[in-house]
Amino acid sequence: RDGELLSRMASAMPGDHWAGVGRGYLHCSRWSWLLAGAASYGVDQWLAVGTRDETGFIHARRHVVPLASLLGRIGLGVADIQGHGELARLAPDKPLPVGAASAWEVLLADPGIRAEIEKRARTRHDLLVAHVAELGLRSGRVGLVDVGWRGRLAWAMSPILEEVTGSSPIHFHFGGDQ
Repeated sequence: RDGELLSRMASAMPGDHWAGVGRGYLHCSRWSWLLAGAASYGVDQWLAVGTRDETGFIHARRHVVPLASLLGRIGLGVADIQGHGELARLAPDKPLPVGAASAWEVLLADPGIRAEIEKRARTRHDLLVAHVAELGLRSGRVGLVDVGWRGRLAWAMSPILEEVTGSSPIHFHFGGDQ
């Protein structure tokens, strides 16, 4: 996506500019990394950040995107919410109605749901750790470029990259609110 342009710019620079530095472009699903972040940070902190306001990565456009997509952000599917009657009765291909926001909050506070999010986040986390290691990023510093408004992806990726490489990534963030 946006980072591809920066990768192309880096590729156009003279080869000696990158002496001793490896470059790569990791195309990835933000939802995979964001969910894996719940395993790194803990579900409570992860949910607090993701639901801080209407632009948090869990709440963003929650009354616009289909319920199934909203559930996918937290690693769940429609079958996982059968114990939450109001939400379970909603059409998965329709957005969360504004009047159902409190039912969504109840779902996110449910200890059983939180445990399921943690379980699925751990699975995703372990897959990403293995994937990053397979890419050869087993040691050394990583420069992480995040193009976006809030740096959410970098926030989610950082502890996973640190776990694999043994050092915190260097962040280059382009964008920002206002």
